[in-house]
Amino acid sequence: MTTTMNLIAKQTVGSGGVASVTFSNIPQTFTDLKLVMSLRLVANGDNFGNTKISFNGTPAGSVYSARNIRGNGSAVASNNFASQDSVFNNYSVVGSTATSSVFSSSDIYITNYTSTTNAKSLSVDNVTENNGTEAWATLYGSLWNPGTQAAITSITLTANYSASELYSEFSEFALYGISNDTTTQNPTTPYASGGDVITTDGTYWYHAFKYSGVFTPLKDLSADLLVVAGGGGGGDLGGGGAGGVLAFASQSLTVGTASTCTIGAGGTGVTGGDGVNGGNSQFASLTAGVGGGGGVGYAQGKSGGSGGGTGRVIAYIGTGTAGQGNNGGYSTNTGDVRTAGGGGGAGGVGGNATQTSWASGAGGAGTNSVTNWGALSSMLTATSLGVSGYIAGGGGGGGDDVAGTWGAGGSGGGGDGGSSGHTATAGVANTGSGGGGVGVRTNSSKNGGAGLIVVRYAV
Repeated sequence: MTTTMNLIAKQTVGSGGVASVTFSNIPQTFTDLKLVMSLRLVANGDNFGNTKISFNGTPAGSVYSARNIRGNGSAVASNNFASQDSVFNNYSVVGSTATSSVFSSSDIYITNYTSTTNAKSLSVDNVTENNGTEAWATLYGSLWNPGTQAAITSITLTANYSASELYSEFSEFALYGISNDTTTQNPTTPYASGGDVITTDGTYWYHAFKYSGVFTPLKDLSADLLVVAGGGGGGDLGGGGAGGVLAFASQSLTVGTASTCTIGAGGTGVTGGDGVNGGNSQFASLTAGVGGGGGVGYAQGKSGGSGGGTGRVIAYIGTGTAGQGNNGGYSTNTGDVRTAGGGGGAGGVGGNATQTSWASGAGGAGTNSVTNWGALSSMLTATSLGVSGYIAGGGGGGGDDVAGTWGAGGSGGGGDGGSSGHTATAGVANTGSGGGGVGVRTNSSKNGGAGLIVVRYAV
């Protein structure tokens, strides 16, 4: 009889939604698997929609089957799904027109998932409810029978209404391993709770916070901390600076002692005027990352973790915070030329504008390594965060209304600057990157990306 339930990984959908979520490299050390989900769709145009589950990347076809029975309080229905694209589908997720903030609830149990001789059976308990106006409770008996049997090593959940369907922000997926072992904690189980993404690369456990939350050790830990503040919003010219990046090694965390993780918001962009500084991020009272400076138009770039870019005429830079980021770039323009400096990044200063070519400065480079932590690439890959192994890039400066060239965003998620022929872009969420500035007053500069906290400790 199975007796212990261990969290393998959890994923929470961020801003903009995602079409699918995958749990890969599932450890083969448990007896059964349990998947718990809270879901909502973005754009299906109905109160209820569909989702699907597939294993080991197996495509649609005859290997999946299911039968369900469902009721809504006044009617009962049953369906049989043979040779389907999924073992879990009909009426399984709250749709886009349901009452705001309502999510469906699904509990999937997969037995004997490591077997290489048996087909895999599932039981599904699913509830979709639209704030008292309509509800469905559904039970599924399902089977994955690929012919040549295999252990389940990956699970993919896909929003299954149309090719463009997405799971909405705040949808949540948690995968648990069920074990017969009652004497020791399975080495593939994390030693703490909390975080929107919990995963391991085999050497470390990572708990990544994309939203503010609480981290609680289940035993005494020596942990490394990465704290990234929110990036500054772009201004009416200058690019937003990246949020400050701090890292600390070998922090002693006591079993049962909860630490509040505060994620700094990205600063907002503007239509005319100065961009807003990003918010600070903080892990308990140990560390605080300073939000990135907003880009500006006719004044000195704002200071922050990294400084915001400076707009036309003023040759003063927005300064970064020592040990967290770099200065923004500046403009030396005169007359009617409207170009600007890029925001500073965690890995480099923002680019300066060039008057002779009417070219605005690029955002400063982000970073793929930090003091007391080392290379970030493996951590960012493991947690599906960052951009190509980098975070905290500066926003590009905005180009002149007529002939100016916009500045590119810095590596790691910095937003591009805008001009009359190019739309500015926001800093990438949860990278702490700066938003792009603009050089056209009727257009809006863009927001900086929200910050990030990651706790790392040895497996």
